[in-house]
Amino acid sequence: RDLRARVGGMDALAVVKIGLQICRALEVAHDFGVIHRDLTPSNVMVEPDGLVKVIDFGVCRLQDTFHSRHSQRFAEPPGSRMATPAGVQLGNPEYMAPELLREPFVSPNARTDVFSVAVVLFELLTDKHPFRHGDRKRARSVRELMPEFEYIELEEALGSALRWDPEHRTQTMQALRDALELAHDCILAQRGE
Repeated sequence: RDLRARVGGMDALAVVKIGLQICRALEVAHDFGVIHRDLTPSNVMVEPDGLVKVIDFGVCRLQDTFHSRHSQRFAEPPGSRMATPAGVQLGNPEYMAPELLREPFVSPNARTDVFSVAVVLFELLTDKHPFRHGDRKRARSVRELMPEFEYIELEEALGSALRWDPEHRTQTMQALRDALELAHDCILAQRGE
């Protein structure tokens, strides 16, 4: 958010480059079984040289175990801080996949992180949330907010990652990265670079 405020409108290629780095970081985490589960703009740091860091794994999930960065309390039984109580979801609802906000309880997984990344990138590109207030079933397209937007592959990558039904959403961080790499190459080709 600070970066967007400083530079104004974000160029599509800059957004893709940030997105690729986020995907690479989370892809490595997912390879180790770690689900971030709280990816928001506040948890993405962009260094002056363009290096992107994904931070705050404070409520991450490792396979079927919840990890908290808080130390164990002596009065609690060992391991009591290592499990999320049934039905409790942690994270910012504006960036959470819709299946995490409804009954029955769904465990965070790679697809829920994919959704969060897409929300962050959509906001970075358009300065708007992809969903209208009260409607989490259909994400707006980039062109609804930016009619002159011409990078179809980027719009398709974000649209696929923002699908309401997790079975029809982009399934892995690698698949999202692949879609963003295609968008990157197409943007360069359209610009003649």
